Formats: sequence, C-alpha cells, structure tokens
Amino acid sequence: MSKIHIQDNRPASANGADYWSKLLNQQDIDPALFIGSCSDEQKKQLFRNYVSVINIEAFNFCNRKCSYCPVSILDERRGKIKHMSDEVYHKLISNLSIIDYSEKLVYNLYNEPLASKKLFYHKLRYATQYLPKARLFFNSNGDYLDIQALDDLSQIGVTGINVTLHPKGDYQHDDRYAALVEFYEKVNQSLILESQVVGESIRSHFMYNSMRVDVSCVNYEEVGHSRAGAIEHLIIKELRDYPCFRPFREFTVYHNGYVYPCCNIMPDLDEGNKLAIGHLESELSIFDLYASQIMQNWRKSLITFGPKKSPCDLCYERTCTVDNKDRSKREQVLNSILSEQSK
Repeated sequence: MSKIHIQDNRPASANGADYWSKLLNQQDIDPALFIGSCSDEQKKQLFRNYVSVINIEAFNFCNRKCSYCPVSILDERRGKIKHMSDEVYHKLISNLSIIDYSEKLVYNLYNEPLASKKLFYHKLRYATQYLPKARLFFNSNGDYLDIQALDDLSQIGVTGINVTLHPKGDYQHDDRYAALVEFYEKVNQSLILESQVVGESIRSHFMYNSMRVDVSCVNYEEVGHSRAGAIEHLIIKELRDYPCFRPFREFTVYHNGYVYPCCNIMPDLDEGNKLAIGHLESELSIFDLYASQIMQNWRKSLITFGPKKSPCDLCYERTCTVDNKDRSKREQVLNSILSEQSK
C-alpha cells in the first residue's frame, strides 16, 4: 500500500477541531485508516501519524455519583478498586515506546485517579521513565487534591490537571462559586476567574511549578450529553448525523484491558464487550488494534455526515465537529480512497 506522510503536518500534532483540518488537508491521507491491510511497520507509522491521545483508565473506582455520569448507575464502580494489571499497562507503555510516543497520555475515564494515589503515582512514574517525551494529563473531581498531591504530581512531571468541582445536587451558581473559593483556599492559590456564565459554568486556572491546573464548575445537566445513550435523561430526540474524530485521534484502554473505539462508551454497560476492539492481553499490539478492520469501519462511518449506527446515534458530543462546511470534502476524501482500493 503506497502512501506519503507529511511529517510536519501530522494530524497527531493537532488538538480539537484543528485535528480535522490537518487530516482533511493532508496531501496523502493513509488509506489504511479506512480499508486494506499493511505491514507491521506501516501500522506503527499509521498510529504515530494519527494518534495524539491515549486514554488510560488506571482503575475503576470513583467516589462520586454524578447524575450525568454512567457511574451513577453502577454501584460496582464505588466498591473494591480493580486496578489495571501490570501486564496490560506495561505492554501499552512498551508498545508506545517503540514509536517514541510524544503526544498525550490522559489518565482518566470513569474513575477518580487520585482515589488510589500510591499505585496511580507508580503508573505515572513508569510512563515518564519509558516515554520521556509524552505529556501526562488527567481529570479529577478535586476531592483528593491538596498541596502535597500538587507537589508530588509536579515532581513526577504531570503536564496538566483538569479539575471539575461537581455539585452534590442541582447546579447552583453561588454554591459552585463558593466551592471554587474553598478549593483555592485548600491548595493555597489565588483565584483569578477566566470566565463565568451564570447557570452554565465558571472557569479558572493556576500554575503550580510548571504544571497547569484548570479548575472549573460546569452544569453538565445543561451542557453535557448522554454518553452514547447511557444516561437516559440526557438523551435527545435528534439522532447524530455528524462526524467524530475520536476513533482517529484517540486510543482508549479501560482498567480491564479492553480497548474501545471511543471514551464515551461505558464498557460496564456493554454486555459481553461486544463493542470492544480487542484486549491488550492478546497477542495483538496497539498498532494491530488501531489498524484493524473493526476500527476502519468505525472511521468510515464517522468521517462523514449522515445517520450513525448505535451507539454513535445517541452521542451528541459536538466538540468533535465544528460545522458542516467541509461536508463535500469529507465525502470526496473517503470516496476517493475507497474507489482507488476497489480497482
């Protein structure tokens, strides 16, 4: 399979909406994203050129029960902590080291990373040892984040933390502002607001040594989504018909070693792991899984506009696509690749 990679314009070097711009404007988009097979070396190049976020769920536990999160309907997520095995984690990091991975490692899915600091810190240190160029991030509810934790995390080399201060009940602006003030007092930092929209969000951040800590209060009952239909009261009638970059840009591994095409799929609710791409305890590498026919099919569906199959039909994460101005270009890109391969 012939292809030309424009190294200085890799989609993997972009974030957010810029990812689509870089991908769609490539001189030669790798057809292996959508169809065909390739060598082991080509699979590594495919991963390196297109993946910029590795989602890692170090363990399954969360101490919160937020109404807009699937954990709220899963009591087992608040029971005994089940950690990702060393076998799975070491394989993931070892595979990434083969390509000298230098993009993001994001340590959270449906859990609170700081609820098990000792083992979490061990995983972070292991990553910095074998992936010194990677940037480490995670989300937190802030409950376990204090000055000592900030010291530890900054010394380990964490790049950034996104703290969301969730309400215990309904979102009230004054209540969330008070929670923000209390949090800043706990970590001995000065509060400087970046923005606030009454009833929707309050945003701020501070720097701790070279580590950025974003702290926000967000009304996810208003601006959140159903997590691919898992949260029934957030499901809306309009079915999804727009693209998503997650199966292109991201590689998602849950604590049990299962790999999924997207971070919005809650594996605990996927009976028999039918939507999983594979498992890292198998003989397959992360490069094999990313280049697999299963992932190709997800990407063929999600690069263009049009009706989506379950569970994507009930997912409304608009951050993955800005608008439909590039609709024709997306169709042209996919049709060109598929027609070329059919000759």
